[in-house]
Amino acid sequence: MTGILIMNEVASNKIPLSSRLELKITIWLLIVLLAAGWILTAWVADDAYITFRTIDHFWKGYGLRWNIDERVQVFTHPLWMMLLSIVGYPFRELYYSSLALSAACVAGTIILLYRHAASQWQLIIGLLVLLSSRAFIDFSSSGLENPLLYLLGTLMVLQLRGFYSNSTQSGLGKLTLLMSLLFITRMDSILLFIPPYLYCVISSLSARSFGKQLAPLLLGALPAIGWSLFSIFYFGSFIPNTAWAKLNTGIGKSQLLAQGFDYYWANLVFDPVTLCALTILMAMALVSRHSIKKLIGLGCFITLCYIASIGADYMYGRFLSVLLVIMIADLAVDAEISFRETPFSKYGRYFFVSLLAILTIRQLPNWNPSVFRGSINVHNGMADERGFYYFGTGLWRVINGTAIPKKIMFHWYVDPQKLSPNVLAPLPNIGMFPYLAPDSAIFIDPLALSDPFLAQHPMRPGFWRQGHFERSFSMDYLISRASGVNQLKDPDDYAVLKDVWLATRAPLFAKGRLGAIWRINTGQTKKQAFRAFSRYKFEKMSPRFFPKQSDRVWYGPYRP
Repeated sequence: MTGILIMNEVASNKIPLSSRLELKITIWLLIVLLAAGWILTAWVADDAYITFRTIDHFWKGYGLRWNIDERVQVFTHPLWMMLLSIVGYPFRELYYSSLALSAACVAGTIILLYRHAASQWQLIIGLLVLLSSRAFIDFSSSGLENPLLYLLGTLMVLQLRGFYSNSTQSGLGKLTLLMSLLFITRMDSILLFIPPYLYCVISSLSARSFGKQLAPLLLGALPAIGWSLFSIFYFGSFIPNTAWAKLNTGIGKSQLLAQGFDYYWANLVFDPVTLCALTILMAMALVSRHSIKKLIGLGCFITLCYIASIGADYMYGRFLSVLLVIMIADLAVDAEISFRETPFSKYGRYFFVSLLAILTIRQLPNWNPSVFRGSINVHNGMADERGFYYFGTGLWRVINGTAIPKKIMFHWYVDPQKLSPNVLAPLPNIGMFPYLAPDSAIFIDPLALSDPFLAQHPMRPGFWRQGHFERSFSMDYLISRASGVNQLKDPDDYAVLKDVWLATRAPLFAKGRLGAIWRINTGQTKKQAFRAFSRYKFEKMSPRFFPKQSDRVWYGPYRP
């Protein structure tokens, strides 16, 4: 082929896609390799079992509750939770069900890329990047919502491209529906698509009357509106309790931002392909002449800034894998990429693909089910979650019977299945242990992920690790939880617990409950919790206690 190959001509069938057999064989080999890699690396994270316990209680008639005595949203992924509860219900099983659902979502994503790729070269490059990315491989399973976000994000890219070329009322409705589904899969996942979505809405409204566009907008937004109203009414909060626990810490923005940049540096060292590829694809999008592509790049940049501003995460790659898949989807379906067929460009493509193939080969040892590579970097608090949990929850090891028993893996001194049904105990690790414990066992989470009262308070002064912000609580609180009677002595804490219990424990139509919900969601309850916290007594600290992590110590009201 000579001259310039313009991919929009390909789309109009003026120039067919390359049908060379070697490219097709390469694509299918990469897909088979990806399937093999998924089977060898599939695992389930400890955090997934938090959602599993809620679903299990839902199946047994307790409602969407983690502790059966209160309604608390302990999951950040409502749509994922609903799909898991549907898929697993016929079997009353969640380990294999979560992996099957993850595999289906990843397969759906690959099928969409295969069917809509603008050229075989673009698809090959995209598949090679995914295969060489630890983040993508690690979180293509895990029992968390990432695979569903891969699928919805790819669909959103395709819909944005289609809307840009052929704006219709139904197209705007589909865009809004996908945004709505992304929102109830994970609230902050819509950040990437807000710029291109607003562009489509504004351009559509300027071309048609507002009345004609209102109906598809409202219909598409129904899932998000419906879940939000349900969440406020049932759980008493618009925001998941896990978000309260991780964002309502009292830690300064400068410390969180520094930790966010540390997260990117650590990921660059641990998984250089993911962050480098994501940066290159984002830069390509930002300099593109295509409005939608440019706005997707802007959304990616906004999302990266947001991740840094909240201190990022403690799992290597979890937040980056979704961004990478979406940017690869945008690359693969870009019909405006053109190739000049010269000897230099020909060999340049082969060199680039060969480089990605070498990076993929370097990734293959990490797929070995017998390799334990999990560790926590003490300095920055980040962990290779798959490496840490794979020996106990890896699919391949579970199938062949070599998985380490959970009691040995976590050094549990007590078998959770033999606990007293009436036990009440503080527990900082609220994944597998509570899931295996009796339904009536009540656990108090010092990290506040499942505790709405503690989540209203800032973390206790001391060393902090992202995603693990420990709260302080008194013996009076334990007595209150055990007796079911508010016995807190501090007047502000007493009012906070009263509001929280009205929202999460009282009957749905109890008198005063709506007022408590209003105060919680407007921040009034939080202010009372912070006032109470200012009166807590802690030992005064100095940076000398934390010589290596002094940049990640929060002193609260006791600054040196």
